[in-house]
Amino acid sequence: MEEILSYVNALDKAVALCVKHTEQLVKKDRELSLVYFELGQALSAYGTAEQEGRQPIAAALFSSAGMTADSLCQLHTASSEAEQVRWLEPLEEAQRFLHSVKAALQSRQDKRAAYASHVADVEAKTLAVRKLQGAPGKDSQLRSKEAALAQAQEACDLSKREFDRVTDVFLAEFEAFKLS
Repeated sequence: MEEILSYVNALDKAVALCVKHTEQLVKKDRELSLVYFELGQALSAYGTAEQEGRQPIAAALFSSAGMTADSLCQLHTASSEAEQVRWLEPLEEAQRFLHSVKAALQSRQDKRAAYASHVADVEAKTLAVRKLQGAPGKDSQLRSKEAALAQAQEACDLSKREFDRVTDVFLAEFEAFKLS
């Protein structure tokens, strides 16, 4: 399990770094798209002003530059949308999955701790029963301790089954993740 935890932690760090850089890339392309949009508007407006000022060559030049800036705006918008869909969203999904794996590992650790606690309780109650066995006049105390031991053993067995179930489910899910 420690090997799996190390693997998941390393993978989570790598994915988090990829998410961070992909978010920056998407943001940069969105900002660049906005800059090209605003530049396109400014160039087109200047081309229109030059047309009205009877400067057809300057008007054509600025209008053409404005259309080029608009085209670049569209390219960067498409690029940022593609980065969002093809890179960022799958990386974020992987990150959510890794967080759920960590939560499952923590749940397994909690079940393991509960089982260890029950085992310690059974051992303590077994020792108490052994001390009373063969002691004269302690029959009622012995029966009470044996009943408590039986209850503790039942709780321990239930805790062990739950721990084994959580472990089996986790290992099966982790194997499926490795194959995907």
